[in-house]
Amino acid sequence: MQENLDISQGLARSMVEISHDSNDQARNIEEISVSMSNIDRKTQENVASSEESAAAAEQLFAQAEQMNEFMQKLQSVLDGNARTESFSNGELNDRASSATSPRCIGDSRMNTFAPFN
Repeated sequence: MQENLDISQGLARSMVEISHDSNDQARNIEEISVSMSNIDRKTQENVASSEESAAAAEQLFAQAEQMNEFMQKLQSVLDGNARTESFSNGELNDRASSATSPRCIGDSRMNTFAPFN
């Protein structure tokens, strides 16, 4: 009889331990779930930020192309004026206009223009 009682008490202790361990495991799974949700949220924020950055880069590239076109038109106007002035003032105006005219520098893909003396 005592032996059965001891076995029953041992089983009861084991069941209590299993219950505690199961509760601990459930809490750990909940923490992992919250962490995974946070990772997912941050990943979505990063994707949105990357898309915004890509859109901004495209806009900047388009603006750079527009600026390049503007600078090319300006250069042709300046070149036209330099040619016209050279007829009336000789070689001196050609040298002056070429010394101050914008020249192509930087990334050849973007054809960036900047004045440099």
